[in-house]
Amino acid sequence: MMIVRLKALPGNSLLEYALPVAVFFLTGALALLSGMPDVMQAYFTDTVKGTQSGHSVVIAAYGSVGAAAQALTSSLPPETPSSTGNVQIITANGTTINLEGYSPLFSDSIETTGANGTTLSLYSSLMHIAQELESAGEVDAAQANLLRDLANQGHRIAEIEGLIETAAQQASSVAEYNSVDLTFDGQSYKTFELEALLGWSANGSATPENISSNALDATGASPETATFIALYESVLASGALDDPAVMGIVTGLSGEIAYLTELTEHASALVGREEKPLSEFNSTMVSETTHYDSELICNQGNGAEDTGVSCP
Repeated sequence: MMIVRLKALPGNSLLEYALPVAVFFLTGALALLSGMPDVMQAYFTDTVKGTQSGHSVVIAAYGSVGAAAQALTSSLPPETPSSTGNVQIITANGTTINLEGYSPLFSDSIETTGANGTTLSLYSSLMHIAQELESAGEVDAAQANLLRDLANQGHRIAEIEGLIETAAQQASSVAEYNSVDLTFDGQSYKTFELEALLGWSANGSATPENISSNALDATGASPETATFIALYESVLASGALDDPAVMGIVTGLSGEIAYLTELTEHASALVGREEKPLSEFNSTMVSETTHYDSELICNQGNGAEDTGVSCP
């Protein structure tokens, strides 16, 4: 910082000199900010929700930024290790996979994009992993297709979550929420019928808290969740997850998708029974993420560097 020491000259007050200097520096600062790239202006005015570290500007996973921000990010020199993805996987054979869209903050993701948006991001990550592993020869075509089947069931789950969340957003009352007709897979459902396809609703004692330690246990799981878990078990049995890094990341992503089905079912049931207001549908899901925090990829052994999975 430059300090300007002012001394009043005969016949002039100190304020007469200090004021022009202050105006000069303020004008210069505004000119500098207006000349910055869009992403830096946004950073200083808090319109880009992200962090700045070293040589990289890391935009929050589910934010929306302009072309200038993307251009600046891509033009900066890389960090070591690579800062290309939010999560990086390095297999025992040296294959590197970067997951750009994975957010290690589960609650932030749900708060921003809901269960539907979060599950769609996890689906995209699984599809990307399948493609990269097959291209590198780490898995064969049959194993890659099993991974795609798993991901596609996650996409199907996201569709159901989206229908339920939209109904909660648009209904003007609980009565309307419970009576609205929702079309899925060519069939018409009430919200309570659609929610029954997700989570562990067949197990009367299941809650987000008591299934959080093993979200890939199919015991008492509802149809769509049970199908997803069965597909995960098929992937596991195929040998596609023999590499520790691949095992860690695919198991972590799959567990999150399965847990999101329980969060959606739980929130919908509470709203339908008028135990929670419609306005708290999303926040109810967010509040339950604390039960699953220790299971997230970046909060357990799966996120340790010696497993081949590194996190932000």
